[in-house]
Amino acid sequence: MAIVESCGYRFDFTQDGTTVVFGAVRMDRVVTADDVKLVKESLQDMGKWEVVVKGFSDLVGEAGLSKAAPTIKTFSPDAYDIEAQLKEEKENGAIRGKVSLSKEERWRRNAGDPGKESALSVKEITQQMVNVDKWRNLQRAISSLRSR
Repeated sequence: MAIVESCGYRFDFTQDGTTVVFGAVRMDRVVTADDVKLVKESLQDMGKWEVVVKGFSDLVGEAGLSKAAPTIKTFSPDAYDIEAQLKEEKENGAIRGKVSLSKEERWRRNAGDPGKESALSVKEITQQMVNVDKWRNLQRAISSLRSR
């Protein structure tokens, strides 16, 4: 099990075959039905920070400003299918769900080999969830600059 605090929630992730199951609780209050939508939105932001970093890295490299060739693994923000629902547990409740690879992403990772099975790992998801806060901070910064 891996635990990540992101977007105001404490997520726990565990492997279940080729999918990753999760639980999420609010860090500041009791979970409500509205939190299901917010948790799904948080998970749907996975991969967006990596796309920005890869794009910036490519730009810097192509402009000749850096000779380093970092290996940044990019993830498509549309790579995942996310299911989530509110489960009444104890007094606070929790959001439970699963993350799996989308059909297109499985095809891409399998390089067209239908016999090959691509598993989504807890490590992949936890690394990206840490970056969701970075993505959202970047969005807020850009929004703040635009409003001036």
